[in-house]
Amino acid sequence: MLKAADALARRTFVLIPFDFNPLHTYRISKKVDIPPSILFDVVSDVASYKTFIPFVTESFVSEVDFRTKLPQKAGFNIGWDQYNERMICDVSCLKDERVFSRAISTDIFEHLQNEWKFELVKNGCNQRVSTKVSLNLQYRFKNPLFNSISSVFQSQVSQVMIDSFLKRATERQKQSNTTT
Repeated sequence: MLKAADALARRTFVLIPFDFNPLHTYRISKKVDIPPSILFDVVSDVASYKTFIPFVTESFVSEVDFRTKLPQKAGFNIGWDQYNERMICDVSCLKDERVFSRAISTDIFEHLQNEWKFELVKNGCNQRVSTKVSLNLQYRFKNPLFNSISSVFQSQVSQVMIDSFLKRATERQKQSNTTT
């Protein structure tokens, strides 16, 4: 009997291939009546994020492409109450088509990247300009508990972020319409 109990005590558990800290992906696309150039300008203007994105307390561009003057390295602080997180990202921009960023310095994320794409949509006989805007967001928190909790709020937080960008783009479009 002792030998059987001893064997059970030394028995290893079979590892189940289950990722307790998975990479989360959130994708959304929508058609909006805003030109790709305005959407691109809003998303690539990282230095202005502090003025229109909730909880962004500081935003900056630290490196620009000398030819295009578009950001290559940028960042922002997210804060509320006593919480404050600073993120620095590599940024890649293709004028009026795409903005890609990947976090390279963050305390809470193991992986964080997003890609915005802007595709001009032809409206047949209608002269109105529309754009298919797509966001692909991928993230993994360093803390598995944060990662599992975040999945509950993922779509709401992403929607707030998208709505902030679209509201800003709509404001810019109205400004450009009044000046032309």
